[in-house]
Amino acid sequence: CFLMVLSFTTISCKKNQDKVASFPEIVNDLKSYKLTGTLESNFPSGTKVSNITVYYKNPDMYRVELVLPNSLEKQVILKNTDGVFVLIPSLNKNFKVSSNWPLTTSYPYLLQSLSKDFIADEEKELEKREEYTTYKLKAKLFDNALDMYQKIVFDNKTGMPTEVSIYKNDDTMISHFKVESLEVDIDIKDELFENNKT
Repeated sequence: CFLMVLSFTTISCKKNQDKVASFPEIVNDLKSYKLTGTLESNFPSGTKVSNITVYYKNPDMYRVELVLPNSLEKQVILKNTDGVFVLIPSLNKNFKVSSNWPLTTSYPYLLQSLSKDFIADEEKELEKREEYTTYKLKAKLFDNALDMYQKIVFDNKTGMPTEVSIYKNDDTMISHFKVESLEVDIDIKDELFENNKT
């Protein structure tokens, strides 16, 4: 009986671990998602906290909303068939950016960005726990930035990230993103990604 329980536990853990290891495939198969979370960014002047909401629709439409808590200040990044745009609704401003965003930089709140980094680092380190698996892998915040790394904590049951921390190589934390909710394969209207609807 004990042997059977041990065998079942081993198989169950292996199944969950396989799910985390299959994170890039899971992301690649998503039709859409809505992700919310809190981003803490550390600067020499202090810590800045932003509430973030991400909408994604296959194959390549993104909407990222950044809002400062207790503030009306809001910034929206849109990627649609017309390009990449930065919008500031309170000022009714709309800027088109010449960019292949979000492919060039590590973004802790974009599943596709995490997946890209996950695949690219063949020397990533793994730490397994009963409920969570943590991967340590390379990160790139800016085109010419110094080497950095990130730690991604995955839920073993879902295979999805629950938090992401980015560090300098001297172990100084630059940012920490905590996932609050994630809905996948939901119905998202195309108009959400249109400039004139924001």
